[in-house]
Amino acid sequence: MRWVGVMIALSAACHVDPVAVSGAAVVGGDPDPGDPAVVALVARRARCEEPDLALLCTGTLVAPRVVLTAAHCLDVFGEDGQYEVFFGAQLGDSAGHFALVTSARRHPDYDPATHEHDLALLRLAAPVDVAPAALPTALLQPASAEQVRVVGFGTEVVGQLATGEKRSGWMSIGEVTATGVTTAPSPAMSCTGDSGGPVLATVSGGEVLLGVSASGDPGCRASAFNVRVDAAMGDFIQPFLAETDGAPSGYGDTASVGFCSRGCGSAADCPAGLTCDSGRCLLLSLRDGDFGDACDTDQQCASRTCARLLPEGPGACRCFRPCSDGCAATGGGGPRLEFLLLTLLSFRRFRPVVPRHQGRRGTPSAATRQRHFERTRGGSPARIRR
Repeated sequence: MRWVGVMIALSAACHVDPVAVSGAAVVGGDPDPGDPAVVALVARRARCEEPDLALLCTGTLVAPRVVLTAAHCLDVFGEDGQYEVFFGAQLGDSAGHFALVTSARRHPDYDPATHEHDLALLRLAAPVDVAPAALPTALLQPASAEQVRVVGFGTEVVGQLATGEKRSGWMSIGEVTATGVTTAPSPAMSCTGDSGGPVLATVSGGEVLLGVSASGDPGCRASAFNVRVDAAMGDFIQPFLAETDGAPSGYGDTASVGFCSRGCGSAADCPAGLTCDSGRCLLLSLRDGDFGDACDTDQQCASRTCARLLPEGPGACRCFRPCSDGCAATGGGGPRLEFLLLTLLSFRRFRPVVPRHQGRRGTPSAATRQRHFERTRGGSPARIRR
């Protein structure tokens, strides 16, 4: 689905303040205060006074530490990007809560040109106390005209940005293939920002995760393409779930966070889902530095940066001190250059299918990003990413 627009303003003081542009989810659907397993995928927050959130996509909790979403939702930051998910009915509402993502993996056969196998799995730092959605235990038998339910945090009105409200509605199945199903409004339709969200089928009186929203027509009026989950259980989802069961859980040692004098060899050496870069643990949107005393505002810190080390709770926010003064390389307490290059664009949930001739997979070239909201080449009507 289309993504909330994010504007990055650079100040002369070498620090960056991201400002998210707000706009509403499922077209023709209704507000959804339930479906607790359906989450909003956001870029990891770095500063505790950031008032806005960069909504990327929707996702579904399928195990206590695993969220299923669409592979193209990782296109901007890649599998090695830093993410969080939000549980709740309204993105950022105090009644909900955030969880930290520590790793992400696309389906190995994902084809960005066709959206075949457009699936990705996210591992959370720690289990959450939310009941996961039911995964299929065998191949389902979706049929034409069957009613299915779609849930997402995307836009409610075509052409407007999403408000971050979770919504749901009914669609009708059209074409069925071994790996995907198309759907038509009945009367609801997935739209911008709903990418990665669940398409739920009723089986034996209960709902089962049939598919993941991937793409559709630009007007969110005619059709959507959804990737089948049952087809990916054996070779992709189940192995990841088994691997997660044996993976370290928790945030690690966040009491000793003097990273300027503490080296790392890989991300496994870093607590709180930080990245190991050039031998130091860090948030990608901040330069390398130490996380000190707890804080609530930038004014409480000598560096004027109250950084978010953990998603929430006591000690989540710490005064951040860069390892070196000045901002010649990466900016005094501000985001790293490579992060800025990726975020200086408008995030939209429905991104067009564009060729990936340049840039490594997961890191689109500048030209590709600039074309992110144009129609795809060929095809009528164009299919764009939800």
